[in-house]
Amino acid sequence: MVRVYISGPISHIRQSMMNFQKSEFDLESKGYETYNPFSILLPSTKEEKDEYNKVGEWVWYMRRCIPELVNCDAVLLLPNWQESRGAKLEKELAETLKIKVYESIEDIDELRKS
Repeated sequence: MVRVYISGPISHIRQSMMNFQKSEFDLESKGYETYNPFSILLPSTKEEKDEYNKVGEWVWYMRRCIPELVNCDAVLLLPNWQESRGAKLEKELAETLKIKVYESIEDIDELRKS
């Protein structure tokens, strides 16, 4: 099964969450496995909270997202991804690791043909 990492701006939580969830639903309805960064829970253990406080929110979340990204077959960039420091980093890393990067779900369907 093709696994797709969903990447995009997260700053405006409510709208971003809706965009991520819609993309996740659309991909899964086409038979793709997905990774949605919104699935990461807030730090709960003392160790996680200590790390979160030490490195900051953005770094803490990226440290959890990157291992997921490297285990995906493709990355879907959501609209306005260029405005996101994290999405730009994820795109660059995916390209460096030869993970296909797409800006639309329709384009991802080419993975099934290859």
